[in-house]
Amino acid sequence: MATRSRRGCWSTVGVCVALTAVAVPAPAGAKTHLPQNLGNGLARLVEPPPAPPPSLGGGGPRLNQNKLAVRDSLGRVLVDVRVAQGADLAAVTQRVAALGLQPTTIDAHYRAGIVEGFTALDKVAAIATAPGVGAVLQAIPPRARAGSVTSQGVHEERVDRLPRGVDGAGQTIGILSDSFDTATVDVATGDPLADHAADDIASGDLPGAGNPLNANPVVVLQDFDDTSATDEGRAILQIVHDIAPKAKLCFATAFVSETSFAENIRRLADPSQGCGADVIDDDVTYFDEPMFQDGEISQAVDDVTAQGVHYFSSAGNEGDQQGYDATFSPVAPDSPDVAKAGVDLAAVKDTSLYAGGFHDFDPGPGVDIAQTTTVNGDGNITFQWDDPFDANGPTLGDSLFTGSGELTDATPEQSFTVPGTAGRQVLFKIDAVPSGTVDLVLTVTAPDGTELTETDATTSPETFATRLPQTGDYTVTVSGFAGATGPFTVNVNAIVGGTRVTTDYNLLFFDGDGNFLGAAADNNPLSGRPIELAGMSGEGDVVQIVIARASPPVGAPSANRLRYVMFGGWQVEEYHQPLAPTLFGHPAARGAIGVGAYNPFTPEIPEDFTSAGGNLQFFFDRNGNRLAQPDVRPKPELSGTDGVNTTFFVADTARDPDAFPNFFGTSASAPHAAAIAALALQRRGAMSQGALRGLLERSTFPHDLDPYAARATSRDGLSIDAVADAGDERNGLTASQRDPNVFTVRYAGPGSVVSLTLDAAKGDPTGLKPGPA
Repeated sequence: MATRSRRGCWSTVGVCVALTAVAVPAPAGAKTHLPQNLGNGLARLVEPPPAPPPSLGGGGPRLNQNKLAVRDSLGRVLVDVRVAQGADLAAVTQRVAALGLQPTTIDAHYRAGIVEGFTALDKVAAIATAPGVGAVLQAIPPRARAGSVTSQGVHEERVDRLPRGVDGAGQTIGILSDSFDTATVDVATGDPLADHAADDIASGDLPGAGNPLNANPVVVLQDFDDTSATDEGRAILQIVHDIAPKAKLCFATAFVSETSFAENIRRLADPSQGCGADVIDDDVTYFDEPMFQDGEISQAVDDVTAQGVHYFSSAGNEGDQQGYDATFSPVAPDSPDVAKAGVDLAAVKDTSLYAGGFHDFDPGPGVDIAQTTTVNGDGNITFQWDDPFDANGPTLGDSLFTGSGELTDATPEQSFTVPGTAGRQVLFKIDAVPSGTVDLVLTVTAPDGTELTETDATTSPETFATRLPQTGDYTVTVSGFAGATGPFTVNVNAIVGGTRVTTDYNLLFFDGDGNFLGAAADNNPLSGRPIELAGMSGEGDVVQIVIARASPPVGAPSANRLRYVMFGGWQVEEYHQPLAPTLFGHPAARGAIGVGAYNPFTPEIPEDFTSAGGNLQFFFDRNGNRLAQPDVRPKPELSGTDGVNTTFFVADTARDPDAFPNFFGTSASAPHAAAIAALALQRRGAMSQGALRGLLERSTFPHDLDPYAARATSRDGLSIDAVADAGDERNGLTASQRDPNVFTVRYAGPGSVVSLTLDAAKGDPTGLKPGPA
């Protein structure tokens, strides 16, 4: 049957031709009237926060959820519909398609299933309340790790010293990135792109007809044809071809969505799809991949490695000023220390966002609930905690109230009294008889007369989930949209722990003067996602971050391990943690090998942007069950060479003598490791995951992992320590590489220091002099 938009558009497929859904801004921090099982900030996209008030001049930093949206040519937004446990995937797919979702990908592998597709924003509420839907999430855009030309890694990794015949013959390497041969613009200059796959084959930089080393062209399972395409995947394949020139090469895009990324991992490993890769490498991450358990992409990685495929993934380019990791240190909302932070909490109209207290960022005896950061350009943040990702929808407990009635012209609305207890989570639901035949409006009023919601999702049933703020009698009012009439039912149920997400944390943002900018505040127990995502835009502006808990823990101890990672031009300026993990998601999968980056120009220290890892703790199994003991995974396992030459990607660096573009980032280092793995497999034959990983780890040179500290000790006991504070990541070089005064020197022991020289150039453990480009 047709569905009706509130803006007067009739449609049988959910597309209003020539009309655009315009969401009405909600007051900053106000309660939304949307279903609360929306995740990844989708509610902020449907109901955007208002622009900065005129008193702030309209300038300064600003939340920008739209930067995280993936849209089609009609302006519709890509969403993930998570199927509720026990629901039928095919039936839910058909149901949400009738409500306005155009499905693009269906994944039956992950949990109860995912239906991904594009929809107009005014259809989101109806989709979220459809039977069998657990949660609806905003699909998040991916982030790339970003012949005639030979990679410097051939020399740096000593591939040029291998015996003749070790060239990758008989091995198949699959690559996942953005695109292979669809880019039209040079990302460095903005000019039309002059170099394409045919040119690379002709110059010998890619395999194909006419290439004397390898006449078999790259097998492309799926390309990414979009105006944002950069052909970074083709640059990666050039690196692989330099290292393993006779290997069979395959490509599939990792863009579009996480669901299609996971499916393309499986397709590259499947011989029936035309590839059957022995080794797979990718350079893409999604902001909403889990940090404390294996998500959809990680599970696809583990699926193919269980089949014997060796998987490599770039560790990421989020440097040591873009991460934070701590145990929740509570500060009560009424603590006098809260006022000392200098942020205007009075502007946060919904006090339930911080009813459970704030996090103290100060690691010392002081208290500070606001952490200073800066944003220059566009930046994103993903904030997570140690609850399970569980998007199957809330678990309902005892019925607290049931009722029924009928709307008529004479009785256009009816009210019911429902007793409630403060702090209890409940789900209010009204439905037509039979379901969906009457367009209903649900209003819930608290005992003190405060209207908690007026929910109207364009179709029935209508639902509203909340934690009751007071003890007393609540009023449930049922009315019909535009005078609609007919019979209905009313049900109120206790929510037993929501989903398995126990705790609702929020991010509150303030500018440098303490003015409230907005909040990332999904109802996490209802969305089933222990994550808050936000985009921020600014011009070198200060943004103060406040981590708040929505309510005090009830019953069992709540999740309290907090972690966030920043991307782009957003970085930490206060309470800096240089070793906070910024590697997360599928590079940390048990079956993956994460790869960091060192360039050939300063190989003695890691790239300043390469993501930090460590002994990462995973608290849950792949189904979201808490483990008796955390699964500890040391990541990243390896590092490779970046900053190498390609024919077109990205731009030349003055640090090498040629004019070829240099490709920096863990996107460039990971394919070096993957191609070397293919050489090892060719030379030694089939190897287990552990055997190959161990071989590669033993073959590496030890490197200095901390460019901010150095120590020397003399034979007679004199010790000297040189320690530096972190610098500015946006300057592009580690502070110790560019500032001769960055180190503070201390010494202890007999004698005195007459002179001191810090010469990192003599610390190159590879023992190699720069080789030919």
